[in-house]
Amino acid sequence: MLAIIAALLGIILYAYQSYIYAHRIPSTLDEGNYLYKGLLFLTGKYFPFQDYGVWTNKMPFSFFIPGLSQLIDPGLRSGRYFAILLGVLMLVGLWITGRRLGGYWWAAFVVMWFAVNPIIIKMYSQMLSEGLIAFLLAWVFVFSLGQNQKTWQTILGTLLAALLILSRQNMLPLIIIILCYYLWEHGWKNALINTIVFLVAFLIVHIVFWPGILQLWIVWIPKNLSPYLDSFRLTLGGTSVWNPQVSLFNKLFVFWEGTRHHLIPLLGTLVAWIFWPKKGDWKSPSHYRMAIILSVLFAVMVISHAWASIDQEYCVFCYSLYLSFFTHTGLLIIVLVYPSLRKDAGFFRQALALILTLIIASGVAFGGHQDVANFLMNIQVPRMQNMRFLPGTTEVWRFLANKFGYSMDTLKVWIPVAAGLLLGLSIVLLMGIISYTSRRKKIFYPGIGYLSMITLLLAGLILTPTPALGGGNKEQECGDVIRSYEDAGNLLRTLIPKGALVYWYGGLSPVPLLYLPDVRIFPPQLNDGYSFRNGGDPEQLERNGYWNESLSDQWMLEADYVLLEGRYYKGKTKDQLENGPYYELSKATEAILKCEYKYGTEIRIFRRVQ
Repeated sequence: MLAIIAALLGIILYAYQSYIYAHRIPSTLDEGNYLYKGLLFLTGKYFPFQDYGVWTNKMPFSFFIPGLSQLIDPGLRSGRYFAILLGVLMLVGLWITGRRLGGYWWAAFVVMWFAVNPIIIKMYSQMLSEGLIAFLLAWVFVFSLGQNQKTWQTILGTLLAALLILSRQNMLPLIIIILCYYLWEHGWKNALINTIVFLVAFLIVHIVFWPGILQLWIVWIPKNLSPYLDSFRLTLGGTSVWNPQVSLFNKLFVFWEGTRHHLIPLLGTLVAWIFWPKKGDWKSPSHYRMAIILSVLFAVMVISHAWASIDQEYCVFCYSLYLSFFTHTGLLIIVLVYPSLRKDAGFFRQALALILTLIIASGVAFGGHQDVANFLMNIQVPRMQNMRFLPGTTEVWRFLANKFGYSMDTLKVWIPVAAGLLLGLSIVLLMGIISYTSRRKKIFYPGIGYLSMITLLLAGLILTPTPALGGGNKEQECGDVIRSYEDAGNLLRTLIPKGALVYWYGGLSPVPLLYLPDVRIFPPQLNDGYSFRNGGDPEQLERNGYWNESLSDQWMLEADYVLLEGRYYKGKTKDQLENGPYYELSKATEAILKCEYKYGTEIRIFRRVQ
C-alpha cells in the first residue's frame, strides 16, 4: 500500500511540475511545427509530402498526433496540456510494467525518478516528439513484456510500435528487437502473427504517403548502393544555411551533459551489465530474456543516437533530448537485474567498475560545469603565501588564479572536473575500507568496484533534483509564455483578416500562427533558416518545401501582411519594409518572451498598401 501511495504521489508531483514548466519554457521551432503543421494536415489545408506544401521532414504521425490537440482549441495551451497528459500516461504505463517485472516498490522507484528530475520534466512538458515517443514506448512495454502476455496484447504492442516508428523513423530497430523477443518468449506462431500485423500497418501508411515518405528513408541508404533510387532523391541545388561546425570540446561536453541528465538509467545499466547475474540467480527465465532484449534495445539506441547527433553532427546539442526517447528502458533494466546482481564478481569486473567510477564522476562534473561552477569556485580556502598560511580565507578560484595563473574560463571547467574526480576518489577510498573491513570480519563479501559504482549511483539519486544533475535551461524560463502567446495571438487575430496572405518572420517558433488558423502562408518559411538555402533553383526549392533569398523577396511583395519579430527589423529586411509598399500598423504585440530577448520578441505588423 505504501508503494502505491509513493507512486501516486510521484505522478502528482510530476504533473504539478510539468504544469509549471509548460507555462515557463518558450516554444521551439520543432514544437511549433509539430502543432501547426499537424493542424494544417488534419484540417486538410496541406497533405504530407505534397508538392509546394510544408516541409515534411519527420514521419506523418509526429505531426498528426500533436495536431489532435489543436482540433480542440488551437494554441500553445492545448498543445502543452496534451504533453502533460502524455507524460502522466507514460508514468502510468511504466508503473504497470515496473510492477509486473519487479513489484510495487520497484515500480514506485521508476515513477519517482521522473518525478524528481527537473530537466527530464522540462523536456516532456513541451509538445515535442521526445515526450510522444517516450509515452508510446512505455505502452509498447506494457503490452509486450512478460511471459503471460496474450496474443491480443502483443498485437497491441506491435501496433503501438508501428505507430511509434511512423512518428519517429530513427526508432526502427525497436520492431526488430521486439519481434525477436516474441519469437524467443512466445514462439514462432506469435512472432509470425505480429510480423504480419506490423508489415500490414507499416505498408498501408507508406502506400498512403508514397512516394514522398521514401525521402525520410532514402537518406539512410548510400547512393552508390542504390542508384535505382536516384529519381526519388532531392536535388535542391545551392547550399544549406544550416551547417554547424562543432568543436571537439563541445562534443565532449554534450556527451557528458547527456550522461548527467540521464545518469541513473545509464550508470544503472552499466552496473547491471558489469555485475550481470549468474544463470541460476534470475527470478525466472522470462526475466533473463527481458533483460537481454531491453539491454540490446538500450545499447542500440544509445549508440545510434550518439553517432547520429554527435559524430555525424546531425544535431549535436540534441543528444540529451534524444536520450529521453528511451531513457526509461534503462530504468526497467535496473528493475529486472538488480535483485540478482553478482556483487562478488571477479577482479577484472571490480577493476573496470573502479575505473568507470572515477571516469563517470569526473565526466558528469564536466557535463554540469556550467551549472555548478559558480558555487564551487566561490568555496573559501585558507590564504597562503610562500607555503605559509595567512590570516583569513579566499575563494578557491582566486587562490588558483594567483598561484598558477589560470584564467577564469579555464577554472570554470576544471574546478568542477576536479571536484568530480575528488568525489570519485573519496568513494573509492571509503568503499575500499568498507570492503576490506567486511571481508576481514566475514560480514559480507561485495567487491570494492561494486560498492563504488553503487555508491556513485546512490549519490546520483540524491543529487538528481539539484542543479548538479537536474539543472540546465534555467535561462529559458521566461514568465508565463502560454499567456504571452495567447495575448499576441488575440491581437493578431483582431488585426489580420481571414484569408490574408502572410509573410512569416515572426520568430523561430510558428506558434503565433496557431491563433490565425484561416490565414494563408508561404509553407517553407515554417522551418525558418533550417529550410533556407543560398542559391538553388527557386521553383525546385519551393516544390520541396525549401526557400532562398529570391523566393523571400518575391513572397514579401506578394504578401498582404508581414509579421516580423522585432529583433529582425534590421538590414535588408528593414530596407525592404521601409522602401516597399508597406506601412506598419501602430500597434505591435507585447514582448512574448520576458527574458533573454525581452525587447526583441514583440511581433511587428506590416500591411501592404492596396
